Amino acid sequence: MFDWDDLRVFRAVAEAGTTLGAARRLGISQPTVVRRIAGFERAVGVALFERSRTGYRLTEAGEELVPLAEQVGKEVEAINDMLASRSRSLAGTIRVTAAEPVANMLLAPAVLDFQRTNPNVAIQLLIADRFLDLARGEADVALRATFNGLEDSNLVGRKLVDAPWAVYCSREYMENRGRPCTPLEADGHPILSSERSAGDAPVMHWLEEAVPNAKLVWRSNSLSSLQSAVRAGLGLAPLPCLLGRNDPELVKCFDAGGAAFPDIWLLAHAAARSRPHIQSFIAALSDHVIAHADLLRDES
Repeated sequence: MFDWDDLRVFRAVAEAGTTLGAARRLGISQPTVVRRIAGFERAVGVALFERSRTGYRLTEAGEELVPLAEQVGKEVEAINDMLASRSRSLAGTIRVTAAEPVANMLLAPAVLDFQRTNPNVAIQLLIADRFLDLARGEADVALRATFNGLEDSNLVGRKLVDAPWAVYCSREYMENRGRPCTPLEADGHPILSSERSAGDAPVMHWLEEAVPNAKLVWRSNSLSSLQSAVRAGLGLAPLPCLLGRNDPELVKCFDAGGAAFPDIWLLAHAAARSRPHIQSFIAALSDHVIAHADLLRDES
């Protein structure tokens, strides 16, 4: 069974003739479009495009699918219009908490989309590095990187996507010292790590163990501080790919393979989730994060 959203990607490539043009129309990356089309063809068991240096040309099966995909698109738009008209009756305030990188990359765009169709719902964004206590009412909804979001029995939610980490250095560091591509090659390089505390993810200290002969030159209890130190050229450090791949001053060295890293969870208190406007927001935020999961990976 294929993902219905793949029809939207298929239509964009069919209309644009190239994956780059489709990516621009859809507002996603070109590699994501290529991956979605390949997955769609595998799911349906039929080649829909002929690839060439100049672009993507529809096969006979692809030509037959175009009008059907257009009809599905019209039906989806009708459903969206109907739901949007109903959702305008939603009103209230939602207090959403997330760490700053997650809020900037994932939460803010989702809130913008949600408020276009829900103008009477106010979103209060609570940026915090620590986990606000949903059970005590410090926030209604949390989008957070954690290993087990349901440790508290009063919470409901689910894991949305993986959030892998990798080791990064600055471009200036790479030019001066080279870029190690494996833990073995990192031997002798200066590394940065976090302060050891009970709440740390193991991946934050993984590089110390993977490269025992490296020189530890910096510790910090703040991810943004570690990122700044890497950007300044102090050495290598493990960072979430969400931070590393979206920082033009950083270069990926190698994956944090074998390290346990947290996942992205969407959580709410059971009582808060029963409210219609919060239910609607949770559904919209889940869809947005899953659709933009490529922001959390770095395949460079």
